[in-house]
Order: sequence, then C-alpha cells, then structure tokens
Amino acid sequence: MKKILLGLGTHAATLAMPAAALAATYQYVNVNGQLMTETAPDEATALTQPTDIAAHSGVILIEDSSDTIPATTVANPNAGAM
Repeated sequence: MKKILLGLGTHAATLAMPAAALAATYQYVNVNGQLMTETAPDEATALTQPTDIAAHSGVILIEDSSDTIPATTVANPNAGAM
C-alpha cells in the first residue's frame, strides 16, 4: 500500500509542476537590434511569443547564464556599409 501511495504522490507532483519549470531560455534580436531573451518550452514558441522580434532574427538556446552574449559584443555586419 505504501508503494502505491508513494507512486501516486510522485505522479501528482510531476503533474503539478508548472510549465515554466520545463521552459528554456532563448535569445533573439529585436527590431531595434538589441539582444533580448525569451522563456519558452521550445524554439517555435520562442519565435512566435515576442512582439518585437526582428524580421530576419532567429532564436538561440541559452544553456545557462554564462552562455549569454552581452549586447555590446554583437557585431553588426552592415556597420559602415553604404
């Protein structure tokens, strides 16, 4: 009986886990050229959630905070082009 109750408790705890706990962090470029982050369960959702995502931006999965690219180090390949 203990095994059954323990098993039910484990399943109930798993179902009660909020969806945000299963989400990942993604980075994208907004319409102003700034690097932004978005929390989403998958990359398709991370592409559709932001309202300010640049037309040709994609998303990149950020594994942990040390993977974050500071906005000041993002190079603009069109800078100086005329």
